[in-house]
Amino acid sequence: MFRVAGLRVRSPQQPRFAVECAAQDIHVFESQSIRPDMYLITDSAESVTCRVPVVSATANQGIEQLRKHGIKHIVRAGKHLDSLGQHDLKDLVSALQFGDWKAVGKRTVNWQQGRPYVPIAALTTEIDYPVTLYSIDTYESLSAGQELRLTNQDVFAWQNVNEYLPEEIGTESYYVEDSESDTRNLTVLLAGHDFKFLSEISAKIRLAGHDVIVDQWENHNSHDEDQSLNLLSQADIIFCEWSLGNAKWYSHNKLPGQRLICRFHAQELRTRYLGEANINNIDQFIFVSPAGKQRAQVLFGIPEEKCVVIGNTFDFTKFDVSRTNPNPKVLGLVGSVPQSKRLDRALDILEQLRSSDPEYKLVVLGKEYTEYPWLLSRETELSFFETQYKRMAQSPHLEGAVRFHGHTSEIAQWYLTEPGFILSTSDHEGTHQAIAEGGSAGCVPIIFPWAGAEFVYGERWIVDSTDDAVARIQKLNANPAQFVAESHATRDYMRQQFSPDIVGEQILKIIEE
Repeated sequence: MFRVAGLRVRSPQQPRFAVECAAQDIHVFESQSIRPDMYLITDSAESVTCRVPVVSATANQGIEQLRKHGIKHIVRAGKHLDSLGQHDLKDLVSALQFGDWKAVGKRTVNWQQGRPYVPIAALTTEIDYPVTLYSIDTYESLSAGQELRLTNQDVFAWQNVNEYLPEEIGTESYYVEDSESDTRNLTVLLAGHDFKFLSEISAKIRLAGHDVIVDQWENHNSHDEDQSLNLLSQADIIFCEWSLGNAKWYSHNKLPGQRLICRFHAQELRTRYLGEANINNIDQFIFVSPAGKQRAQVLFGIPEEKCVVIGNTFDFTKFDVSRTNPNPKVLGLVGSVPQSKRLDRALDILEQLRSSDPEYKLVVLGKEYTEYPWLLSRETELSFFETQYKRMAQSPHLEGAVRFHGHTSEIAQWYLTEPGFILSTSDHEGTHQAIAEGGSAGCVPIIFPWAGAEFVYGERWIVDSTDDAVARIQKLNANPAQFVAESHATRDYMRQQFSPDIVGEQILKIIEE
């Protein structure tokens, strides 16, 4: 909104933080991917020289210096610290994006091969890692020798996964071959208005021998209630794709003995439906991103024990054609509606690129704003798109450079033949599936830092600003071999992260619990 108004908006800045440790351990923290703004030394600080202030951790002096330098968070190291992972400090500090935690840490969880999922992050007071981040008030209490009384709502913990094999095959394993399975055939009711992200998962459910019936809703909240009641009477498991009006209705109407599972993307955060649902009657929420999970827990009061994070997937066989010569001067954008998709930001990138090279083009896939009746009645939204279309017609660098492709059922073919770069210019997303799909076809992503993007796609393709995006595109265009290498790397990453076999198996295990 502020950018549309012409105001400069800065990306979130890394909070200032200090580290409390022994003098001999400073080198460990100086090797981290991000480094502290101050050290509080638990032994003698007299002979220590460093790029930032080094002060004694004595309670009064340490707290006084922290407040003087405007530092509100302190990482406290345990004794006998040998080494850390290169990004451990960054992990702790990045959690502050999701809440004003009193403590952030890590804990070890055991995971047996074959289990349905590994927790990614949790609100938990069980922290067992040698470094922990504290708010300044919490740190002051610790330094004063006071006993901490923290709840799960005060603490954010990343998980370190300890993977192990079952000690005896057939005793702890979730996979038992050549023996009668305890899993009976289930009738799984899929309910929702849009199943575009569910085809591979529903196929996995059917292949496991379960019956699948479908309650197709008209939109977020409209459905044939008689049909829904009829299908409900046949179901063992209700699986709501998107947690919208379908989740609300089924949470109030499910029958005794039935399990209700709801998959949560991102759109749900901007609707009221879960606020009107009976959360107690929903047995499991499957979130496609960690950021979505954290926000939903705060907004709708969803208990941690009902939550799991499992990413999206899609049919990779459609993208098996190798691209030998992708065009790095064609930018792709999937979906320009609603305003939060930030068509204006995509135009900013294109305009800057074409100011020095008129060969750049932007291809937009999906319906245009005039094809959405609901949008035409929203004055602010309508004004935004009218402004952007006028801009495309009048700007000397945009005129004739943007093509709207419209909706297509052959989206894989579009990715494989049109864009060299795929843009994610949105203000917020769940996982932005277009990046995964385009990336699997070899389109190089340009991702603006919507909340949680780094957890879904890593940091390799995230840009800080329009200028950063333009510079990255120009750099890869200047070196064709490097662009092709990046295209191949993108393709490999997406296939490793979003395999239908892995995601489908994880969701199937939840259904069969």
